[in-house]
Amino acid sequence: MLFQRVVTAVCLVLLILAVLILSDKNGWLVFSSILTLLAMWEYTRIVKMPKNWSIVYLLLSLGILISVFYYDVTTLIREIPYLSLILGLLLLCYWLIVVPLILKNKIKLENVALNSVLGWIMFIPFGSYIAELFIDKTDAGIMSLTEVNFAILYLILLVWVADISAYFVGKQFGKNKLAPQISPGKSIEGVLGAIIIVMIYSALYFSLFHVQLVGYFSWPLFLVWVLCSIPLTCVSVIGDLFESWLKRCAGVKDSGKLLPGHGGVYDRVDSLVAVLGMYPIFHLILTSF
Repeated sequence: MLFQRVVTAVCLVLLILAVLILSDKNGWLVFSSILTLLAMWEYTRIVKMPKNWSIVYLLLSLGILISVFYYDVTTLIREIPYLSLILGLLLLCYWLIVVPLILKNKIKLENVALNSVLGWIMFIPFGSYIAELFIDKTDAGIMSLTEVNFAILYLILLVWVADISAYFVGKQFGKNKLAPQISPGKSIEGVLGAIIIVMIYSALYFSLFHVQLVGYFSWPLFLVWVLCSIPLTCVSVIGDLFESWLKRCAGVKDSGKLLPGHGGVYDRVDSLVAVLGMYPIFHLILTSF
């Protein structure tokens, strides 16, 4: 099992590197779209959307993503503060109020229209901002660090740091279950440990890359940056728990079987789907200093 997981992980890394080195920015947009649609396809299966509607839904989702890329909607939102604020607050409320209420009350999501809307709320921002990670990639290929969106890279790495630290801290010190009926493996101690370790990671990241992020070092911004890592870590955990709840309702262990040893694509990006939704409000905070 471990060998299979390692082989799959290595293959995924090689695939991403091949896309970055051999293709232009359009290649990265295609890769981002495929990744998003695969996760959405698995989502339609675990919420049990009707087959015919699932096909229509995925085609509509592809159309939305293409429109976002073609009209550069993310740049428009980023450059108009009130749009960033509105979108950011909506996504913040969704992940920190709506989803926790669903989890707390163990609400089963069985309405096709509602599940369709929730899927768009989750996955369209995810696909849009994954695409923005290398949106300024040169047409000739070959990445350079100056073309990386360091704020989005920070969020992606934050999810990995939170996930790994929560697992190991929880395994070593976990005694109190966080949500035993949804995800028995998660503990309160693991989450608290993850918050502390993510705060350390955030401090190091800002110290190393503040020039790429904002062009200068600022103690107030440094403190805000580190404090923002607390709700971001919580959102990461909520994203994971939400997918676990959907799978529990569907009676399945994994969202799919596309990644041997890892389950499905949605299994790998569940926390990232939630955290990347925080990018509009996070970017707004970052540019307010």
